[in-house]
Amino acid sequence: MGWGDWSVYDGVKTIPRSPEALMAEIDAAIAALEYARAAAAATTTAADEPCPSPPSPPQQYDARLADEAYREGCAALAAGKLDEALQSLQISLSKCPPNKTSALAKLRSLISLTSHQVHHHHHRPPLPPPPPPPPP
Repeated sequence: MGWGDWSVYDGVKTIPRSPEALMAEIDAAIAALEYARAAAAATTTAADEPCPSPPSPPQQYDARLADEAYREGCAALAAGKLDEALQSLQISLSKCPPNKTSALAKLRSLISLTSHQVHHHHHRPPLPPPPPPPPP
């Protein structure tokens, strides 16, 4: 199964309004995908072959910094600061170790959704100016 076969949007009929509900749906989809991959790998891996240990992540990755940037991004999302949220989420993605597949998938999904919201927010027609105050 390649990346082109699955999308975080598969099975999503509507996007929930709250970030918490959205994250719960994303987490459930990621967990289902990881379970399917693990089950498929378990059936194809020989039981007597040792699994190679993953290489240690390069210094450019920092899980603590990735987590801090993720939390800042979520706070910015909750405050409606879409540009700030997008920047923090992208920093988090760049610092996230590659072996954290669930976190990477969650970050990519959030970045995609936030980018979509930023795009629509910036391309809305401007609001009309407020009416002038009544004469005294």
